[in-house]
Formats: sequence, structure tokens, C-alpha cells
Amino acid sequence: MGESFSEVIIREVKEETNLEIDHLQLIDVVSGMSRKNAYPNGDVVINNTVLYYIDQYHGELKGDEESKELRFFDLEQLPEEDKQNDPDLIKVYKKWRENNETRR
Repeated sequence: MGESFSEVIIREVKEETNLEIDHLQLIDVVSGMSRKNAYPNGDVVINNTVLYYIDQYHGELKGDEESKELRFFDLEQLPEEDKQNDPDLIKVYKKWRENNETRR
């Protein structure tokens, strides 16, 4: 309670990946039915997600008890969409990236 979104992402990334964020940039707030998730216990939620671009970080990638596996992927070599955790967020990121590359 009382944390800003950027404070939350910095803390959560550290807790779940062991990486320290040096710089982040807001991409978008993503909400609506694309954020609907059903859990094994039957709970259904519609999340509001604040999506950030992290381009500067340091540390050694290491998961915690919540992680099955952690690794980085080249944007052009992502797993098939049905194996991705959040394909809707990847689409938002790709659109943001395209828009930002054309402005350079």
C-alpha cells in the first residue's frame, strides 16, 4: 500500500528475477477483456496492467519460489503464442516499439 506503480515494478522485478532496474519507461495501461484470467481454483479476474519498458538493469537473472523458468528471448524468436503468458501484452509492446522506432 502506498507504492507508486514504478516502485512496485522495481520491487517485484527484484523479488522475482533478482535484477535491479536502472531505468524504466511507461508503455501503457492495459485493461479490458484481454486481461481476463481464470485460475485453477475457479477464480476469474480481469486485471488492469501497467506495462513498462525496462532498458537498463543489472544483476544476475535468478528466479524465486514463484518462478518455473526465467530467460530472455529475441523479439523475433518468441515462443508460439499459445505458450506465452501474456500474448496481449506482447502485442501492445510490439505496437509501442514500432511507433517509437518511427519517431527516431
